[in-house]
Amino acid sequence: MSKIAIVGHPASGYREVETVLRQHGMGEALPSRRDGLSPLQITATLCKAHRTPPLDAVVDEEDIRQIDAGAVWHGMALDLMLGNIDQPLWGWADPQAIYTLDYWSGLDPQMSFVLVFDEPHRVLMEAARAEGGCPPTESLPHMLNNWAAYNGALLRFHLRHPGRCLLVHAQQTQRSTNSYLRQLQDLLDAPLTSVTDETGGWAPELIENAEHGATAASSSVSAVLSQIVETDHLKLEDISAAVNARATERYLADGVLADYPKAMQLYAELQSVASLPLDKAARAAASATAAWETWIRQRAFVFDLVSNMHAEYRVTSDVLAAARQKNAALIEAQRQIEFKQTETSQENELLLSQLHRVQEELERHYLENQRLKKQAEDKDTELTKTRQQVETQQTESSKKNELLQSQLRQAQEELKRHQTENQQLKKKAEDQNTALTQAHQQAESKQTEICQENELLLSQLHRVQEELERYYIENQNLKKKISPPKPPGPFGAAERIKKQLSYRLGAVMISRHDSLGGWLTIPWALIAEARAFRKECRASGNVELPPIHTYRDASEADRVKQHLSYRLGDVFIRHIKSPSKWFTMPFALQREVREFRRMRKAASK
Repeated sequence: MSKIAIVGHPASGYREVETVLRQHGMGEALPSRRDGLSPLQITATLCKAHRTPPLDAVVDEEDIRQIDAGAVWHGMALDLMLGNIDQPLWGWADPQAIYTLDYWSGLDPQMSFVLVFDEPHRVLMEAARAEGGCPPTESLPHMLNNWAAYNGALLRFHLRHPGRCLLVHAQQTQRSTNSYLRQLQDLLDAPLTSVTDETGGWAPELIENAEHGATAASSSVSAVLSQIVETDHLKLEDISAAVNARATERYLADGVLADYPKAMQLYAELQSVASLPLDKAARAAASATAAWETWIRQRAFVFDLVSNMHAEYRVTSDVLAAARQKNAALIEAQRQIEFKQTETSQENELLLSQLHRVQEELERHYLENQRLKKQAEDKDTELTKTRQQVETQQTESSKKNELLQSQLRQAQEELKRHQTENQQLKKKAEDQNTALTQAHQQAESKQTEICQENELLLSQLHRVQEELERYYIENQNLKKKISPPKPPGPFGAAERIKKQLSYRLGAVMISRHDSLGGWLTIPWALIAEARAFRKECRASGNVELPPIHTYRDASEADRVKQHLSYRLGDVFIRHIKSPSKWFTMPFALQREVREFRRMRKAASK
């Protein structure tokens, strides 16, 4: 796989050199596989990362320093190589690659370089042909110093790598394409397609454009010249020769460059070491006679052009005078039409005033109708709201009825549960009574045998009797609870305990004990919770609630009081009231936690 990097000054004609290679087998560089970057984008990225100066701002060869790219940048270039691995020969042209010549040469030893140069005259000619007019005289030193700095860096790289570079003159590649391709073929592994003639199949006008630095601005000039030919009936070749004035331009460029020997000396060095220099026949100096003849033709052309323009001006003036007379007649007719329009507008205004009165009357009736409609809609809205309120009250009543029914079912289930427990207790007492009778019979049969056994039986009998009495008392208590049914009380004993200050303070301590930050903020959190509790009490108006034992689920309150949150909050409140107990509060809280864990462990067994 062969690779070619074409590098040249922006005014060197490097594009024509790239076009020759494109026509003879060099493929276009495909973007990299991963990032989709072209070689020009990779070079621009490296220049941006290493803060290289813009090419048009360089005035000294020392300003063009090769980028010392680290290994971190090699991935982009290697990815580009993988994207073009299927092409036997590919390449690209980039003037900015002057900063990355060492980077590309060190990255791939098989890469070849085509270094393109042209005479410094081309810089001046392209600047004069650029859109926007001739550049100011003050910019000429900058342009020539920029050309010299760029081509000096190009020559320096060629001298360091003569075996991998081909230094070519842009004009000579158009004149001797075969010679150019043969020299380049020695540096490549892939074959180039040759041409049949020495000029490389290029048309004479293309070679002439390359010699004199024709740019994109020439196309716009040609378009203007074509329009002049169509309007003034002049010959295109005469106009082109007069306007382009290549001989005069070349002669004047030689005069300008005489004040810049540095540029001409560098050009001579490039010619001396170039692989394909411009031949002597094409390097003939500009003739003062040819420049004089060109100037004479220009003057004659300008005189003819001005004469034609004057004749066209007189014809245009006559046409304009006739148009003015016609315009005056049209203005008079327009005045008459405007007078008629004024009369018509007065009649229209009268009709409009009548129409406005009718519209106002219609709007008044419309507003009255809207007011009546709005009153009817307001009444309908009030009826709808009343109906919704009635429906809401009915819904609330049905919900209360369902709640009472659910409470009644829960009371019945509680009653059944107590009855079941009572039956179980009775059965247990009967079983124990039977066991006691059997033990008594055994005691009587063995009373005569051993006194120690008799005492043991008596002690067992006493314990059984005590257990029986205890069950009997519990049974009586259960009967007292079940037999006289109390009036149904409210539910929510557990929630009421959870809303007490002691339970809320304990919950705050438990929620913050997992982290050091939580421990440090516990005092402020307890103060905030106490304030919130007092604020809720004030908001509720300190309404007196029924006693806990009157709640139908009062047993749930006792269960909640055994929670660690309630017990910790209760200890905190008991100790916070007395300053003397503040120091013993942490130990009391730890003791309460240990007691809670012990009870839970015992319950789990």
